[in-house]
Amino acid sequence: MSNRRLIERYIIRTVVPYSVAALLLLTGILFVQQSGRYLETIFHNAVPAVFTYNISIAVLPTVLTITIPMAVLAGTIIGFGRMGSDSELIAMQAGGVSRRQIVLPAMLIGLIATVVSFEVNLNEAPRAQQELRSIIARAALYRLDSPVEVDYCSHRPH
Repeated sequence: MSNRRLIERYIIRTVVPYSVAALLLLTGILFVQQSGRYLETIFHNAVPAVFTYNISIAVLPTVLTITIPMAVLAGTIIGFGRMGSDSELIAMQAGGVSRRQIVLPAMLIGLIATVVSFEVNLNEAPRAQQELRSIIARAALYRLDSPVEVDYCSHRPH
């Protein structure tokens, strides 16, 4: 295996774990925040758990449209920052590795993330938003059809 391939694999192995960790962390935070807006109304209306699950699934693509690019950016900054603080970038350049060879793997990761983000933004997010509106409407109809009103403070029917 050539030295060039070793360097590319090393950079990818450095950046990708930070990007994945950032994706999980950012997605978790934004997912809780976004789904909380919808689930608050669902929980106050006493609807079946399937509505909660469906809302969670419908919110995820919208959250991913924001978190994928942020995660790749954060992972790249953290990965290269770590390599810079360990003087690995200086050692690579001293060993004859060009800046282009160093940046190319990160650009490849960015290109892959761009394609995934494009797919999510173009197809999945609009479908998920339409599904979310449908779920909210069904939850409202379920609330109207429910013959029993529950007082949540005392847990007794009225």
